[in-house]
Amino acid sequence: MRLKFPALLFIILFSCTTKESNQNLEDEIISLQTAKNGLDSILQFSNLRKASEIIIKNNDIKDSLKAENNFLLGSYFRTKGKLDSAAIYFHAATQLVDTITNIRQTKYFRQTIDTYWAQGKYGDATAVNELFFNYLSETKNNLWLSLYYYHTSLISASEGDYETALFNNKKRIELLKISKSNLELVPALLSQALYIYRVSKDKEIPYKLFDSIIKGDSILTYDLKRQVYGNYGVYNYYDGNYESAIKNYLIGLKNVHQINNANDKNDLLATSYANISEAYIEISNYELAKKYLDSIELLGIENIDTKYQKSFLKYKARLAFKTSKNPEDALKYVDTIFKYRDKSYAEKYNQELVSLKIAIKGEALLKESKQAEEVKNLKLQNRILFLIFFIILLSLLGYTFQRRKKIAFKKQNLFMQQRLLRSQMNPHFMYNTLYAIQKTIKKDQNAAVSYLNKFSRLLRLILENSTHNFVLLNKEIECLQEYLELKLMRASTSFTYDISFINLNKDDLIFIPPMLIQPFIENSLEHGFKNIDYTGDIKIELSKKDEFISCKIVDNGKGLSDPKLTIKNSISIKLIKEYIYNATKQKLLIINNPAANTQGVVITFLIPYKLTENDESHYHR
Repeated sequence: MRLKFPALLFIILFSCTTKESNQNLEDEIISLQTAKNGLDSILQFSNLRKASEIIIKNNDIKDSLKAENNFLLGSYFRTKGKLDSAAIYFHAATQLVDTITNIRQTKYFRQTIDTYWAQGKYGDATAVNELFFNYLSETKNNLWLSLYYYHTSLISASEGDYETALFNNKKRIELLKISKSNLELVPALLSQALYIYRVSKDKEIPYKLFDSIIKGDSILTYDLKRQVYGNYGVYNYYDGNYESAIKNYLIGLKNVHQINNANDKNDLLATSYANISEAYIEISNYELAKKYLDSIELLGIENIDTKYQKSFLKYKARLAFKTSKNPEDALKYVDTIFKYRDKSYAEKYNQELVSLKIAIKGEALLKESKQAEEVKNLKLQNRILFLIFFIILLSLLGYTFQRRKKIAFKKQNLFMQQRLLRSQMNPHFMYNTLYAIQKTIKKDQNAAVSYLNKFSRLLRLILENSTHNFVLLNKEIECLQEYLELKLMRASTSFTYDISFINLNKDDLIFIPPMLIQPFIENSLEHGFKNIDYTGDIKIELSKKDEFISCKIVDNGKGLSDPKLTIKNSISIKLIKEYIYNATKQKLLIINNPAANTQGVVITFLIPYKLTENDESHYHR
């Protein structure tokens, strides 16, 4: 007993000290999370990072505090427009919830789903929503359950399935009526009108609903009034009733001004200004259209979401085409799109670098925490036996950690190389096209307008595809066809092209990296067909080959003057070669056409593909 009692007393005292220490740490975390920093978002972020460091160093911190810290970090990044980081932290908050007992926890799930939805990641949004539903099955809370059906209908509508959206929104309305949540019922009814209109094309139902809601608008909040009148204006606009659309847009704008403490108020104002200016352009009131577009500029275009920036620039270009005698005035807004796109790329790369630094720091802190805990355990156990066990365990953990780190680094390096490839290719192609438009304007302004319209469609496809590591095969083929059709309009040498598929279909659910094929096609057009006196021809053949898609490009151009040389080695071609080799372990092959009496070049290479868009998944192997 003499040996055991002191040890037992030590353990009791140590346990009490540990509990007191944890309580002090948790109080410090709460203080950091709830600090009122006013408008100083940098200080707010600094406090949350300090709280994260405390949590990383101490494994015994409550899950509720960990979840709240992740949620607050996600909210910070969401207000900054950094959706990738916001989604990571929001999702981490939901993973620390095992049952829903309060409305704060529902916000964790709602923000996670909304952020994935805003990114177009509908699969991820659906997965989190289903987890949310499983937790709600035990609560029997109709108001919370209505959120599940709201997100289900929203995702279905975004995917174009309006019948499913209509069905789930009806469930949402039923639950809101049971819970007597009248204010939440209004947006649900607005969504119902839209879905009914999409399914049946019945215009009377939306208008009757708007009129009935407007009769009782005195009980609505400013945000709900903004939604009602704004949606009413949209229906007016698409019916060609532009005067009524403007009237309702203006009422909606008035209510936006009355909303206080809204993080997205600039976006709401920009939406209203853009809608009003668009309607004024339709009735040829260009002076007032310009006034409301100028209002967006006063907000600071950098202070609004990128999708509203694009709308603003589009309407500015449209107004310039309507009012300016010189089409080059409109062209400068197209150039502005590229500047903002380049800025977006830069911000994304900087964000990834910051995230990498944070991850490295977190790993270091975690390692220190484990080592400190192991030292404490050594003092309580038999030193010799535990030391042997610790060395063996540390060796295994070190080996596993280094192996996983090596795999993760290799995978991240591949994605970063792919992003760098796109960042090099996109400006090169776009600026060449802008130069062609400028030359066409001097010769034929009508042709330039037609060319610019086609280029706008191609630009939309390229911008959509370039934000993803993998895109659907049919989207990439559509982008390639748009590019070829655009080149046909201004090609100095006539040419034909053909895209064929072997043992796969264009519409198969297959995802491939974007912008891998286009640079080789551009090289054939710009160099292979240069100064030839016959019709050029390009054949593109895609087929499944084991774990990859095989791409074969054949042209009948001048061929390679020296068989030992490859085609013009631009930066984009070099990057593609490196990327393809890293992804497939097979080299890209470029040779003169081996067929007898045939000129031209044959290019063959393998393309990695996946069956899901999720960038964190491995390739299909």
